[in-house]
Amino acid sequence: MAHTVHVKRISEPQLKKIYAGLSGKLPKGESLCGLYDHTKHTIYLADSLTGTELEQTFLHEKMHCLLESAGKQALSDNEGFVDLLSELLHQSIVTAKGAA
Repeated sequence: MAHTVHVKRISEPQLKKIYAGLSGKLPKGESLCGLYDHTKHTIYLADSLTGTELEQTFLHEKMHCLLESAGKQALSDNEGFVDLLSELLHQSIVTAKGAA
């Protein structure tokens, strides 16, 4: 389980190409801001993201990474669960920064 996870900022077309190679075509009308490629231990984030959106997307993809590393693939596949955990984590980090 001990491995380095890389983070790369890439264009949205590059992001969609990587997604297609891993999961197939992105469903029509859905956007893509980031993804975790478990085969390369890499989190990809759209280079257009900034501020809170960048932070939340990173935490969302990191949550996929952590759940998959822990052998919890079914939880990682549950986008609603991953969204909830990453939003709660982001909220706690923001709260902790404000208390410092």
